Amino acid sequence: SLRMANPVLLAALLVSTLHQASSQTGTIRFANYYGSHMVLQRAPKSAIVWGYIPVCERVVVQFDEKSLADAKLIPGTSECQWKSVLPPTDGDGKAHVITASSTNYGKVSISDVLFGDVWICGGQSNMVFTVPQVYNSSEEIQKAADYPNIRLFTVQRVTSATPLDEPPVILQQWSVASPESVNGGAWGYFSAVCWFFGRDIYDTYKVPLGLLSSNWGGTRVEAWSSPDALKKCATSDHRNEKVSVTAPNPNDPSVLWNSMMHPFIQMTIFGAIWYQGEANAGNPALYNCTFPVMINDWRQKWYETTGQTDMQFPFGFVQLAANGNNNVSVDGFPGIRWSQTASYGYVPNPAMPNVFMAVAMDLGDPQGNIHPRDKQDVGLRLSLAAQAIAYGDKDVYYTGPIINKLSLSNNGNDESMQSIINFKNTSNNGLNNGVIELRSLYGFEVGCVQGSVTHYLEGIAKDSKENNVLVSFPHCPKGYKPDSIRYAWRDN
Repeated sequence: SLRMANPVLLAALLVSTLHQASSQTGTIRFANYYGSHMVLQRAPKSAIVWGYIPVCERVVVQFDEKSLADAKLIPGTSECQWKSVLPPTDGDGKAHVITASSTNYGKVSISDVLFGDVWICGGQSNMVFTVPQVYNSSEEIQKAADYPNIRLFTVQRVTSATPLDEPPVILQQWSVASPESVNGGAWGYFSAVCWFFGRDIYDTYKVPLGLLSSNWGGTRVEAWSSPDALKKCATSDHRNEKVSVTAPNPNDPSVLWNSMMHPFIQMTIFGAIWYQGEANAGNPALYNCTFPVMINDWRQKWYETTGQTDMQFPFGFVQLAANGNNNVSVDGFPGIRWSQTASYGYVPNPAMPNVFMAVAMDLGDPQGNIHPRDKQDVGLRLSLAAQAIAYGDKDVYYTGPIINKLSLSNNGNDESMQSIINFKNTSNNGLNNGVIELRSLYGFEVGCVQGSVTHYLEGIAKDSKENNVLVSFPHCPKGYKPDSIRYAWRDN
Protein backbone atom coordinates (compact mmCIF):
# COMPACT_ATOMS: atom_id res chain seq x y z
CA SER A 1 0.00 0.00 0.00
CA LEU A 2 1.02 3.60 -0.38
CA ARG A 3 0.99 4.11 3.36
CA MET A 4 3.20 1.06 3.95
CA ALA A 5 6.08 2.24 1.78
CA ASN A 6 5.44 5.96 1.71
CA PRO A 7 8.98 7.28 2.45
CA VAL A 8 10.59 4.85 0.04
CA LEU A 9 7.97 5.47 -2.63
CA LEU A 10 8.48 9.21 -2.38
CA ALA A 11 12.21 8.69 -2.82
CA ALA A 12 11.62 6.47 -5.82
CA LEU A 13 9.25 9.01 -7.35
CA LEU A 14 11.90 11.66 -6.81
CA VAL A 15 14.46 9.53 -8.63
CA SER A 16 12.06 9.04 -11.53
CA THR A 17 11.23 12.74 -11.60
CA LEU A 18 14.91 13.66 -11.69
CA HIS A 19 15.45 11.41 -14.71
CA GLN A 20 12.47 12.93 -16.49
CA ALA A 21 13.71 16.41 -15.69
CA SER A 22 17.09 15.65 -17.24
CA SER A 23 15.51 15.20 -20.66
CA GLN A 24 13.24 18.19 -20.26
CA THR A 25 16.19 20.44 -19.50
CA GLY A 26 18.04 19.22 -22.56
CA THR A 27 20.75 16.98 -21.13
CA ILE A 28 21.99 13.54 -22.02
CA ARG A 29 21.07 10.76 -19.60
CA PHE A 30 21.31 7.05 -18.94
CA ALA A 31 18.15 4.93 -18.86
CA ASN A 32 16.70 5.21 -15.38
CA TYR A 33 17.75 1.73 -14.25
CA TYR A 34 21.43 2.45 -14.88
CA GLY A 35 23.15 4.10 -11.96
CA SER A 36 26.19 4.31 -9.75
CA HIS A 37 26.93 1.17 -7.67
CA MET A 38 25.30 -1.13 -10.23
CA VAL A 39 26.66 -4.42 -11.57
CA LEU A 40 26.95 -5.05 -15.30
CA GLN A 41 27.35 -8.48 -16.85
CA ARG A 42 30.94 -9.73 -16.87
CA ALA A 43 32.97 -11.38 -19.63
CA PRO A 44 32.72 -13.36 -21.81
CA LYS A 45 29.49 -11.44 -22.47
CA SER A 46 29.50 -7.75 -23.30
CA ALA A 47 27.41 -5.40 -21.19
CA ILE A 48 25.19 -2.82 -22.85
CA VAL A 49 24.63 0.74 -21.64
CA TRP A 50 22.03 3.02 -23.13
CA GLY A 51 20.07 6.18 -22.53
CA TYR A 52 18.48 9.22 -24.11
CA ILE A 53 19.51 12.53 -25.63
CA PRO A 54 17.00 15.24 -26.66
CA VAL A 55 18.12 15.26 -30.31
CA CYS A 56 20.18 12.71 -32.21
CA GLU A 57 23.80 13.79 -32.34
CA ARG A 58 27.13 12.06 -31.81
CA VAL A 59 27.39 10.43 -28.38
CA VAL A 60 30.81 9.41 -27.06
CA VAL A 61 30.92 6.74 -24.35
CA GLN A 62 34.02 6.58 -22.17
CA PHE A 63 34.87 3.49 -20.17
CA ASP A 64 37.38 4.41 -17.45
CA GLU A 65 38.37 7.47 -19.54
CA LYS A 66 38.93 5.33 -22.64
CA SER A 67 36.71 6.43 -25.51
CA LEU A 68 34.76 3.70 -27.25
CA ALA A 69 33.20 3.70 -30.70
CA ASP A 70 30.42 6.25 -31.11
CA ALA A 71 27.15 5.12 -29.58
CA LYS A 72 24.43 3.85 -31.89
CA LEU A 73 21.61 6.38 -32.30
CA ILE A 74 17.96 5.38 -32.58
CA PRO A 75 15.55 8.26 -33.38
CA GLY A 76 12.35 8.36 -31.29
CA THR A 77 9.17 10.39 -31.16
CA SER A 78 10.32 12.72 -28.37
CA GLU A 79 13.93 11.75 -27.63
CA CYS A 80 16.81 10.01 -29.36
CA GLN A 81 18.05 6.78 -27.83
CA TRP A 82 21.78 6.06 -27.70
CA LYS A 83 23.27 2.64 -27.07
CA SER A 84 26.81 1.34 -26.58
CA VAL A 85 28.23 -2.18 -26.23
CA LEU A 86 31.08 -2.25 -23.72
CA PRO A 87 34.15 -4.46 -24.12
CA PRO A 88 33.95 -7.80 -22.25
CA THR A 89 35.19 -7.08 -18.73
CA ASP A 90 36.25 -9.49 -16.00
CA GLY A 91 34.34 -9.70 -12.75
CA ASP A 92 37.37 -8.96 -10.59
CA GLY A 93 35.70 -6.52 -8.22
CA LYS A 94 37.37 -3.44 -9.69
CA ALA A 95 35.14 -0.35 -9.74
CA HIS A 96 34.64 1.46 -13.05
CA VAL A 97 33.33 4.81 -14.29
CA ILE A 98 31.21 5.08 -17.44
CA THR A 99 30.54 8.46 -19.05
CA ALA A 100 28.33 9.47 -21.97
CA SER A 101 28.73 12.89 -23.55
CA SER A 102 27.76 14.94 -26.57
CA THR A 103 28.69 18.35 -27.93
CA ASN A 104 25.45 20.17 -27.19
CA TYR A 105 23.84 18.17 -24.38
CA GLY A 106 26.56 17.80 -21.77
CA LYS A 107 27.72 14.59 -20.15
CA VAL A 108 26.59 12.15 -17.50
CA SER A 109 28.55 9.57 -15.52
CA ILE A 110 27.86 6.55 -13.36
CA SER A 111 30.59 5.38 -10.97
CA ASP A 112 31.49 2.48 -8.71
CA VAL A 113 30.22 0.13 -11.43
CA LEU A 114 31.25 -3.51 -10.94
CA PHE A 115 31.17 -6.35 -13.42
CA GLY A 116 29.82 -9.73 -12.38
CA ASP A 117 26.67 -11.76 -12.89
CA VAL A 118 23.27 -10.07 -13.18
CA TRP A 119 20.29 -12.08 -11.96
CA ILE A 120 16.61 -11.14 -12.38
CA CYS A 121 14.38 -12.19 -9.45
CA GLY A 122 10.68 -12.33 -10.32
CA GLY A 123 7.35 -13.76 -9.20
CA GLN A 124 4.63 -13.12 -6.66
CA SER A 125 4.45 -12.63 -2.90
CA ASN A 126 6.90 -15.32 -1.81
CA MET A 127 9.52 -13.55 -3.91
CA VAL A 128 8.40 -10.13 -2.62
CA PHE A 129 8.74 -11.44 0.99
CA THR A 130 11.62 -9.44 2.43
CA VAL A 131 14.67 -10.09 4.60
CA PRO A 132 13.12 -8.31 7.64
CA GLN A 133 10.31 -10.91 7.60
CA VAL A 134 12.41 -14.10 7.81
CA TYR A 135 13.54 -16.15 10.80
CA ASN A 136 16.53 -14.57 12.60
CA SER A 137 16.00 -11.40 10.58
CA SER A 138 18.08 -9.16 12.87
CA GLU A 139 21.13 -11.37 12.48
CA GLU A 140 20.59 -11.79 8.73
CA ILE A 141 20.27 -8.03 8.24
CA GLN A 142 23.56 -7.36 9.99
CA LYS A 143 25.37 -9.99 7.90
CA ALA A 144 24.64 -7.96 4.77
CA ALA A 145 27.51 -5.62 5.71
CA ASP A 146 29.91 -8.42 4.72
CA TYR A 147 28.80 -8.38 1.07
CA PRO A 148 29.66 -4.99 -0.49
CA ASN A 149 30.17 -6.63 -3.90
CA ILE A 150 26.52 -7.63 -4.08
CA ARG A 151 24.40 -4.79 -5.44
CA LEU A 152 20.61 -4.54 -5.11
CA PHE A 153 17.83 -2.98 -7.19
CA THR A 154 14.05 -3.16 -6.64
CA VAL A 155 11.30 -2.18 -9.06
CA GLN A 156 8.16 -0.48 -7.77
CA ARG A 157 4.92 -2.30 -8.53
CA VAL A 158 3.30 -0.55 -11.51
CA THR A 159 1.18 -1.84 -14.40
CA SER A 160 1.17 -0.80 -18.05
CA ALA A 161 -1.10 -1.65 -20.99
CA THR A 162 1.83 -1.24 -23.40
CA PRO A 163 5.50 -2.33 -23.31
CA LEU A 164 7.82 0.23 -21.70
CA ASP A 165 11.55 0.78 -22.14
CA GLU A 166 12.04 2.05 -18.57
CA PRO A 167 10.29 1.08 -15.33
CA PRO A 168 7.90 3.94 -14.46
CA VAL A 169 8.93 3.99 -10.79
CA ILE A 170 11.98 2.59 -9.01
CA LEU A 171 11.53 1.53 -5.39
CA GLN A 172 15.23 0.99 -4.66
CA GLN A 173 17.96 2.37 -6.90
CA TRP A 174 21.20 0.39 -7.19
CA SER A 175 22.58 0.04 -3.68
CA VAL A 176 25.60 -1.60 -2.09
CA ALA A 177 24.46 -4.51 0.07
CA SER A 178 24.28 -3.34 3.68
CA PRO A 179 22.02 -3.65 6.73
CA GLU A 180 20.15 -0.63 5.40
CA SER A 181 19.72 -1.79 1.80
CA VAL A 182 18.29 -5.20 2.72
CA ASN A 183 16.01 -3.74 5.39
CA GLY A 184 13.44 -1.71 3.48
CA GLY A 185 10.58 -3.00 5.60
CA ALA A 186 8.06 -5.81 5.24
CA TRP A 187 6.98 -6.21 1.61
CA GLY A 188 9.33 -3.38 0.63
CA TYR A 189 12.90 -4.49 -0.03
CA PHE A 190 14.91 -6.56 -0.28
CA SER A 191 13.52 -9.87 -1.56
CA ALA A 192 14.65 -12.58 0.88
CA VAL A 193 14.81 -15.45 -1.64
CA CYS A 194 16.73 -13.26 -4.08
CA TRP A 195 19.12 -12.15 -1.34
CA PHE A 196 19.86 -15.56 0.15
CA PHE A 197 20.27 -17.08 -3.31
CA GLY A 198 22.72 -14.35 -4.29
CA ARG A 199 24.56 -14.44 -1.00
CA ASP A 200 25.26 -18.15 -1.33
CA ILE A 201 26.31 -17.80 -4.97
CA TYR A 202 28.72 -15.06 -3.91
CA ASP A 203 30.11 -17.17 -1.06
CA THR A 204 30.80 -19.92 -3.61
CA TYR A 205 32.36 -17.93 -6.47
CA LYS A 206 33.35 -14.54 -4.98
CA VAL A 207 32.17 -12.79 -8.15
CA PRO A 208 30.19 -9.51 -7.88
CA LEU A 209 26.45 -9.94 -8.27
CA GLY A 210 23.71 -7.60 -9.40
CA LEU A 211 20.34 -8.72 -8.02
CA LEU A 212 17.36 -7.06 -9.71
CA SER A 213 14.08 -7.71 -7.90
CA SER A 214 10.84 -7.25 -9.86
CA ASN A 215 7.75 -8.94 -8.43
CA TRP A 216 4.15 -8.43 -7.30
CA GLY A 217 2.12 -10.45 -4.79
CA GLY A 218 -0.96 -12.36 -5.88
CA THR A 219 -0.18 -12.17 -9.59
CA ARG A 220 -0.60 -14.84 -12.25
CA VAL A 221 1.97 -16.00 -14.77
CA GLU A 222 -0.14 -14.48 -17.55
CA ALA A 223 0.58 -10.97 -16.25
CA TRP A 224 4.32 -11.62 -16.59
CA SER A 225 4.04 -13.10 -20.08
CA SER A 226 4.20 -11.22 -23.36
CA PRO A 227 1.31 -11.40 -25.83
CA ASP A 228 3.60 -13.49 -28.06
CA ALA A 229 3.91 -16.09 -25.31
CA LEU A 230 0.22 -16.18 -24.43
CA LYS A 231 -0.73 -16.81 -28.06
CA LYS A 232 1.10 -20.15 -27.86
CA CYS A 233 -1.15 -21.53 -25.11
CA ALA A 234 -4.83 -22.41 -25.37
CA THR A 235 -5.85 -19.87 -22.77
CA SER A 236 -9.51 -19.08 -22.33
CA ASP A 237 -8.60 -15.78 -20.70
CA HIS A 238 -9.64 -12.94 -22.98
CA ARG A 239 -9.17 -10.16 -20.44
CA ASN A 240 -6.45 -8.74 -22.69
CA GLU A 241 -9.35 -7.34 -24.73
CA LYS A 242 -10.52 -5.36 -21.69
CA VAL A 243 -7.22 -4.02 -20.32
CA SER A 244 -7.63 -0.47 -19.11
CA VAL A 245 -5.15 1.89 -20.71
CA THR A 246 -5.04 4.13 -17.65
CA ALA A 247 -5.17 1.63 -14.76
CA PRO A 248 -4.75 -2.02 -15.74
CA ASN A 249 -5.43 -4.68 -13.14
CA PRO A 250 -2.14 -6.34 -12.09
CA ASN A 251 -3.55 -9.70 -13.19
CA ASP A 252 -4.49 -8.61 -16.69
CA PRO A 253 -2.47 -10.40 -19.35
CA SER A 254 0.99 -8.95 -20.05
CA VAL A 255 0.61 -5.81 -17.91
CA LEU A 256 3.55 -6.68 -15.63
CA TRP A 257 5.65 -7.96 -18.49
CA ASN A 258 5.10 -4.54 -20.07
CA SER A 259 6.07 -2.42 -17.07
CA MET A 260 8.27 -4.55 -14.80
CA MET A 261 10.16 -6.94 -17.10
CA HIS A 262 10.20 -5.61 -20.67
CA PRO A 263 12.26 -2.54 -19.67
CA PHE A 264 15.23 -4.76 -18.79
CA ILE A 265 15.50 -6.76 -22.01
CA GLN A 266 17.96 -4.16 -23.31
CA MET A 267 20.35 -5.07 -20.47
CA THR A 268 22.68 -8.07 -20.64
CA ILE A 269 21.85 -10.54 -17.86
CA PHE A 270 23.21 -13.90 -16.70
CA GLY A 271 20.00 -15.58 -15.55
CA ALA A 272 16.70 -15.40 -13.67
CA ILE A 273 15.02 -16.99 -10.66
CA TRP A 274 11.29 -17.21 -10.09
CA TYR A 275 8.89 -17.92 -7.20
CA GLN A 276 5.31 -17.94 -8.43
CA GLY A 277 2.41 -20.27 -9.12
CA GLU A 278 0.12 -19.88 -6.14
CA ALA A 279 -2.18 -17.56 -8.13
CA ASN A 280 -2.45 -20.16 -10.91
CA ALA A 281 -3.30 -23.11 -8.67
CA GLY A 282 -6.86 -23.18 -10.00
CA ASN A 283 -5.72 -24.21 -13.49
CA PRO A 284 -2.57 -26.34 -13.37
CA ALA A 285 -3.22 -27.78 -16.85
CA LEU A 286 -2.88 -24.33 -18.42
CA TYR A 287 0.22 -23.57 -16.33
CA ASN A 288 1.77 -26.68 -17.88
CA CYS A 289 1.93 -24.59 -21.06
CA THR A 290 2.18 -20.98 -19.90
CA PHE A 291 5.14 -21.40 -17.56
CA PRO A 292 7.62 -23.12 -19.91
CA VAL A 293 6.47 -20.91 -22.76
CA MET A 294 7.07 -17.79 -20.65
CA ILE A 295 10.62 -18.96 -19.89
CA ASN A 296 11.38 -19.56 -23.56
CA ASP A 297 9.83 -16.24 -24.57
CA TRP A 298 11.89 -14.32 -22.00
CA ARG A 299 15.02 -16.02 -23.33
CA GLN A 300 14.19 -15.23 -26.92
CA LYS A 301 13.43 -11.58 -26.25
CA TRP A 302 16.54 -10.97 -24.11
CA TYR A 303 18.73 -12.65 -26.70
CA GLU A 304 17.20 -10.87 -29.70
CA THR A 305 17.32 -7.46 -28.01
CA THR A 306 20.82 -7.57 -26.56
CA GLY A 307 22.60 -10.00 -28.83
CA GLN A 308 24.62 -10.78 -25.70
CA THR A 309 22.35 -12.50 -23.17
CA ASP A 310 22.52 -16.25 -23.70
CA MET A 311 19.62 -17.55 -25.80
CA GLN A 312 19.23 -20.35 -23.23
CA PHE A 313 20.11 -18.35 -20.13
CA PRO A 314 19.70 -20.30 -16.87
CA PHE A 315 16.28 -20.02 -15.25
CA GLY A 316 15.57 -21.29 -11.74
CA PHE A 317 12.30 -21.57 -9.84
CA VAL A 318 10.95 -22.61 -6.47
CA GLN A 319 8.53 -25.52 -6.50
CA LEU A 320 5.68 -24.39 -4.28
CA ALA A 321 6.02 -24.92 -0.54
CA ALA A 322 3.52 -26.72 1.66
CA ASN A 323 0.37 -24.70 2.21
CA GLY A 324 -2.14 -24.82 5.04
CA ASN A 325 -2.50 -27.63 7.55
CA ASN A 326 -4.61 -30.01 5.46
CA ASN A 327 -2.72 -33.19 4.61
CA VAL A 328 -5.72 -34.60 2.74
CA SER A 329 -6.38 -31.96 0.06
CA VAL A 330 -5.10 -32.83 -3.42
CA ASP A 331 -6.75 -29.99 -5.35
CA GLY A 332 -4.52 -27.03 -4.52
CA PHE A 333 -0.78 -26.95 -5.06
CA PRO A 334 0.07 -30.56 -6.12
CA GLY A 335 -1.06 -30.00 -9.70
CA ILE A 336 0.87 -26.76 -9.98
CA ARG A 337 4.03 -28.37 -8.59
CA TRP A 338 3.76 -30.99 -11.33
CA SER A 339 3.05 -28.41 -14.02
CA GLN A 340 6.00 -26.32 -12.87
CA THR A 341 8.14 -29.14 -14.30
CA ALA A 342 6.06 -29.45 -17.51
CA SER A 343 4.76 -32.81 -16.19
CA TYR A 344 8.21 -34.40 -15.95
CA GLY A 345 8.60 -34.17 -12.17
CA TYR A 346 12.17 -32.92 -12.47
CA VAL A 347 14.26 -30.30 -14.27
CA PRO A 348 16.10 -29.80 -16.48
CA ASN A 349 14.06 -31.84 -18.96
CA PRO A 350 13.42 -31.79 -22.72
CA ALA A 351 10.66 -29.18 -22.37
CA MET A 352 12.68 -27.03 -19.93
CA PRO A 353 16.39 -27.09 -20.82
CA ASN A 354 18.87 -25.27 -18.59
CA VAL A 355 16.18 -24.85 -15.93
CA PHE A 356 16.81 -25.59 -12.24
CA MET A 357 14.50 -25.97 -9.26
CA ALA A 358 14.42 -25.78 -5.48
CA VAL A 359 11.94 -28.15 -3.81
CA ALA A 360 10.25 -26.43 -0.87
CA MET A 361 7.40 -28.73 0.12
CA ASP A 362 9.14 -29.60 3.38
CA LEU A 363 9.78 -25.92 4.16
CA GLY A 364 6.19 -24.84 4.76
CA ASP A 365 5.16 -22.57 7.59
CA PRO A 366 4.37 -24.44 10.87
CA GLN A 367 1.13 -22.46 11.19
CA GLY A 368 0.17 -23.20 7.58
CA ASN A 369 0.79 -19.67 6.31
CA ILE A 370 1.16 -19.41 2.56
CA HIS A 371 4.31 -17.32 3.15
CA PRO A 372 6.86 -19.54 4.94
CA ARG A 373 9.49 -17.59 6.85
CA ASP A 374 12.33 -20.01 6.12
CA LYS A 375 13.67 -18.37 2.99
CA GLN A 376 17.29 -19.17 3.86
CA ASP A 377 16.92 -22.83 2.90
CA VAL A 378 14.98 -21.90 -0.22
CA GLY A 379 17.81 -19.61 -1.32
CA LEU A 380 20.42 -22.25 -0.48
CA ARG A 381 18.65 -24.93 -2.51
CA LEU A 382 18.27 -22.60 -5.48
CA SER A 383 21.96 -21.76 -5.19
CA LEU A 384 23.02 -25.42 -5.15
CA ALA A 385 20.91 -26.11 -8.23
CA ALA A 386 22.34 -23.03 -9.95
CA GLN A 387 25.87 -24.15 -9.17
CA ALA A 388 25.16 -27.41 -11.01
CA ILE A 389 23.05 -26.11 -13.90
CA ALA A 390 23.97 -22.45 -14.39
CA TYR A 391 27.64 -22.63 -13.41
CA GLY A 392 28.36 -26.18 -14.55
CA ASP A 393 29.66 -27.61 -11.27
CA LYS A 394 28.68 -31.22 -11.90
CA ASP A 395 29.90 -32.49 -8.52
CA VAL A 396 27.30 -30.46 -6.62
CA TYR A 397 24.48 -32.60 -5.21
CA TYR A 398 21.26 -30.67 -5.53
CA THR A 399 18.26 -32.71 -6.70
CA GLY A 400 17.47 -35.30 -4.07
CA PRO A 401 16.34 -38.74 -5.26
CA ILE A 402 14.55 -38.94 -8.63
CA ILE A 403 12.46 -41.91 -9.75
CA ASN A 404 14.34 -44.01 -12.27
CA LYS A 405 12.00 -46.96 -12.85
CA LEU A 406 9.37 -49.03 -11.06
CA SER A 407 7.65 -52.36 -11.19
CA LEU A 408 4.21 -53.40 -9.97
CA SER A 409 3.15 -56.99 -9.43
CA ASN A 410 0.90 -59.23 -7.36
CA ASN A 411 2.25 -59.82 -3.90
CA GLY A 412 1.58 -63.54 -3.98
CA ASN A 413 -2.00 -63.08 -2.82
CA ASP A 414 -5.25 -61.45 -3.84
CA GLU A 415 -5.17 -58.72 -1.23
CA SER A 416 -2.27 -56.52 -2.28
CA MET A 417 0.19 -55.51 -4.98
CA GLN A 418 3.87 -54.80 -4.47
CA SER A 419 5.89 -52.08 -6.17
CA ILE A 420 9.65 -51.76 -6.26
CA ILE A 421 10.48 -48.12 -6.93
CA ASN A 422 14.04 -47.50 -8.03
CA PHE A 423 15.64 -44.07 -7.57
CA LYS A 424 18.61 -42.34 -9.14
CA ASN A 425 20.51 -39.31 -7.84
CA THR A 426 20.62 -40.83 -4.39
CA SER A 427 24.26 -40.20 -3.52
CA ASN A 428 25.10 -37.00 -1.71
CA ASN A 429 28.76 -37.03 -2.74
CA GLY A 430 29.06 -40.38 -1.01
CA LEU A 431 27.83 -39.08 2.36
CA ASN A 432 24.89 -41.46 2.43
CA ASN A 433 26.38 -44.10 0.11
CA GLY A 434 23.37 -43.87 -2.20
CA VAL A 435 20.98 -45.37 0.35
CA ILE A 436 17.40 -44.13 0.56
CA GLU A 437 16.46 -43.09 4.09
CA LEU A 438 12.83 -44.02 4.71
CA ARG A 439 11.39 -41.51 7.20
CA SER A 440 7.69 -42.22 6.65
CA LEU A 441 5.69 -45.23 5.58
CA TYR A 442 3.09 -43.10 3.82
CA GLY A 443 2.79 -40.82 0.81
CA PHE A 444 2.80 -43.33 -2.06
CA GLU A 445 -0.45 -43.82 -4.00
CA VAL A 446 -1.36 -46.04 -6.94
CA GLY A 447 -3.66 -44.66 -9.63
CA CYS A 448 -6.42 -47.08 -10.66
CA VAL A 449 -7.95 -46.22 -14.03
CA GLN A 450 -11.23 -47.07 -15.71
CA GLY A 451 -11.81 -45.06 -18.87
CA SER A 452 -11.34 -41.39 -17.99
CA VAL A 453 -11.78 -41.98 -14.25
CA THR A 454 -8.82 -42.41 -11.88
CA HIS A 455 -9.03 -43.43 -8.24
CA TYR A 456 -5.94 -43.29 -6.02
CA LEU A 457 -5.31 -45.81 -3.28
CA GLU A 458 -2.74 -45.24 -0.55
CA GLY A 459 0.09 -47.69 -0.09
CA ILE A 460 2.42 -48.48 2.79
CA ALA A 461 6.19 -48.48 2.37
CA LYS A 462 7.56 -51.76 3.70
CA ASP A 463 11.29 -51.41 3.32
CA SER A 464 14.13 -49.56 1.62
CA LYS A 465 17.21 -51.27 0.25
CA GLU A 466 20.00 -49.18 -1.19
CA ASN A 467 18.25 -47.07 -3.86
CA ASN A 468 14.95 -48.99 -3.87
CA VAL A 469 11.75 -48.55 -1.88
CA LEU A 470 9.29 -51.43 -1.53
CA VAL A 471 5.64 -50.35 -1.28
CA SER A 472 2.55 -52.46 -0.74
CA PHE A 473 -0.72 -51.32 -2.37
CA PRO A 474 -4.26 -52.69 -2.17
CA HIS A 475 -5.60 -54.11 -5.41
CA CYS A 476 -7.54 -51.77 -7.65
CA PRO A 477 -11.36 -52.10 -7.55
CA LYS A 478 -12.95 -54.49 -10.01
CA GLY A 479 -12.87 -53.08 -13.52
CA TYR A 480 -9.96 -50.72 -12.74
CA LYS A 481 -6.33 -51.20 -13.76
CA PRO A 482 -3.21 -49.79 -12.08
CA ASP A 483 -1.81 -47.01 -14.24
CA SER A 484 0.59 -44.83 -12.24
CA ILE A 485 2.18 -44.19 -8.88
CA ARG A 486 2.51 -40.76 -7.28
CA TYR A 487 4.14 -39.49 -4.11
CA ALA A 488 3.37 -36.60 -1.71
CA TRP A 489 0.47 -35.38 -3.84
CA ARG A 490 -0.90 -33.12 -1.11
CA ASP A 491 -1.08 -29.40 -0.34
CA ASN A 492 0.85 -30.09 2.85
